[in-house]
Amino acid sequence: MKLNVLAIVAHPADSFDMIGGTLANHVNDGDNVTLVVMDSTDMLNIFSLADEMKKGKVSQARIEEAVQNHVQSVTDACHILGLEDVRFLKYQGEWLCHSPELVGKMADLIQDVRPHLLITHNPLEDGGASEHAVCGRMAVEAVYVAEGARDTELPPHHVGQVYFMYWPGVTTWLDATTANRYGAIMIDVTERIEQKVRAYAQLSAHYVNMRHAAKLMEGICGGPGHHIRVAYVEGFQPYRPEVYKKLPISEHNLWLSGKGWKDGIKKVKLIAPYLEGVQECSDDR
Repeated sequence: MKLNVLAIVAHPADSFDMIGGTLANHVNDGDNVTLVVMDSTDMLNIFSLADEMKKGKVSQARIEEAVQNHVQSVTDACHILGLEDVRFLKYQGEWLCHSPELVGKMADLIQDVRPHLLITHNPLEDGGASEHAVCGRMAVEAVYVAEGARDTELPPHHVGQVYFMYWPGVTTWLDATTANRYGAIMIDVTERIEQKVRAYAQLSAHYVNMRHAAKLMEGICGGPGHHIRVAYVEGFQPYRPEVYKKLPISEHNLWLSGKGWKDGIKKVKLIAPYLEGVQECSDDR
């Protein structure tokens, strides 16, 4: 069965570092994947431009150039992952805040795309105070709005499952205490790790090159994978309970059940640091 997958993320990089391999897996299997990135019209999430502004006034022409370059880099990164349906959901203000209007727009997207699966952020991330959490909360609310009787031209739609992406690290102490940092479901993205590294390396405005991208992917995808005998993984937490006739077991765990320790450890390959272009890059960005 061909699936419709909708991902709603707070920032462009969230598309690549945490879920890029999973989205690429779905694309490779022929599923329809739509990526929606929240896009502020007032606060530009461009690190290099912020550094320029710190040194002095920046012209409007330079700001517009930086925005165009950043949007193009995001588009290029998505193409590396095979993502063609990429949309930007614009909002007013310098910080993503909860808005009934944005919830309605997300519900419109759900009714339009009609996803079987929706991927977003955990609403409890960083104690609910981060833009990730706000994005996730609105996406969950939109799931319920979209299945109701709305005064629109779009028919209602029930999303089969919502998956929260997870970040295996701690930005603030709120991250360590409010949101589970371990995925209940791990997706093997070993075959996509080169795409992930090359996609993330497109974000030059964030001072990212192949070397930094490889280090990041080795940490966030390689570390969690090591414990479950997979080279690289992306983790997710399901929102709804899954229902089966029998207790499920993944192909990977079934394979491991008949193998020895050495067989499992051999699967944990080191790939990202040795990709072409990584060693040639400098740490000086």
